[in-house]
Amino acid sequence: MRKKIGIAGFVLTLVLIVSLIPATVFAGDYSSEWGMFRKDKENSGQSSSKTARVAGEAVKKWSHNLDPKAQWSPVGSPIIVGGNIYIASDDDLNVFDKSGKIIRTGKLKSKIGYTANIAYGDGKIFVPLDGGQVQALDAGTLKSLWISEPMPEANYQNGSNITYHDGYIYTGTYLAAGSSTDGFYFALSTNDEDSGDENEEKAYAWNHTSSAISNAKGFYGVGGAVYSDVIIFAGDDGILVSKDLKSGTEKDTYDLGGQVRSSVMLSGNTAYIATKGGRVYSVPLAGNGTFKDSEVKYCNTSSGESTSSPVIHAGKLYAVSGSFDSGGKVDVIDAGNMSKIGSADLGGFSQSSPLKVDGYSASSNGNTIYIYLMLNDSPDDLVVIENSDSMSAPKVSKIFSPGGEYSMSSVIADSSGTMYFLGNSGTLYAVGYQDLPKEPESSDPKPTSQTAEKDPAAKDKQKTGETKGQGTSPDTSDTKSVVSWIILILASLFVIVSAWFIRKRNMVKANEKNN
Repeated sequence: MRKKIGIAGFVLTLVLIVSLIPATVFAGDYSSEWGMFRKDKENSGQSSSKTARVAGEAVKKWSHNLDPKAQWSPVGSPIIVGGNIYIASDDDLNVFDKSGKIIRTGKLKSKIGYTANIAYGDGKIFVPLDGGQVQALDAGTLKSLWISEPMPEANYQNGSNITYHDGYIYTGTYLAAGSSTDGFYFALSTNDEDSGDENEEKAYAWNHTSSAISNAKGFYGVGGAVYSDVIIFAGDDGILVSKDLKSGTEKDTYDLGGQVRSSVMLSGNTAYIATKGGRVYSVPLAGNGTFKDSEVKYCNTSSGESTSSPVIHAGKLYAVSGSFDSGGKVDVIDAGNMSKIGSADLGGFSQSSPLKVDGYSASSNGNTIYIYLMLNDSPDDLVVIENSDSMSAPKVSKIFSPGGEYSMSSVIADSSGTMYFLGNSGTLYAVGYQDLPKEPESSDPKPTSQTAEKDPAAKDKQKTGETKGQGTSPDTSDTKSVVSWIILILASLFVIVSAWFIRKRNMVKANEKNN
């Protein structure tokens, strides 16, 4: 009886231990803080963390040059998956931990192109390669799983964002023969049909080519948004398209009247999109994914062309426009009637798509919002745009300067408030939050062990961004996860070894009794 109870206890303990193991371990899946270029399938560009709002709060945590030989090697845009930062450079897929250490590197089938806006989904990382193809790699091992079928001819490039949703990815190509004269938008199933073949060729689930008469048929710098069971996108032909996610059946089209070089942003049942010519459109959607043509509205931007995706907060759109000649501006637009509320000078030209941070927003402070952009100018400053219900116009200020010039990078943020972006030198930066220095309580404060001004070690930590201010302490989630796994494994081994010894002891006793 005692032996039966011991075996039953062992089995029960083992079941309990296995039940504690996250299902994602078996599925090869990871949580993503920022899984694609504009974060999610709606292209929201949104974070609820608490980032640095002024220059005094911004602290450089680390940087890493991905083009150390200064040969203008291509470097892509970062994403945040499983507590780590993934970024493609040259013919590598690099994985950084949040302290700035490279923990894994995987080889790609070829170099990436001028842009490589990678994405995550289904336990895989999807990387656009030079020549237009997309390669899928296991997010954990970085082993190659498949590569999409070859382009129809040479000189094709994939300069679009990759959108992932429910086992499919969506992206576009253009023909880089002096201008974007041709190209197509396509879908791929993410399933790995042949797990033993690292070079498995993946056929398109469907592809879309422009019906425009002009030569402007490519898809460059664009990104699709998922609404219900459709993907909505546009390209150089200026046609907004709605297609069934899986079959590719066309649901509807709408002529925007000009080239599109930005992502569709979805909020509720309305799509917002900017044309390169400087119009920001509001396009309401019906439940079946068709466009409500009679309700479409638009607003002209203040500074000409726009290749930046808009963001929305508290009923207000924020749209960036400009050029090297005219400089850059941000417009605040009423999302309901598409009328301009106010605008501000950015202090330089920007082609960055905005990071929207609503972590500080509350009714008590007038829905204060912070928006971050890199300047494609000299210098390539990181600027912050502040706005609230009580402000007649947004306020723009420089928050950090990498010390280079001309960056088209877009900024992303993790849950701790650390922002990641590229300088034009191919350097990846991590800029975190630190508390502003407190004013002394009196002109002659009493020295204490807790006074930073009297503590050289505390001073040094503050300079390097290692103080325990908001968003600057090291991320410990990965460490805690590892410790938890070690405890689970040791507990399992203890139970198994204990059961073996009990069984062995019982066998010895049984033999002694028989003898």
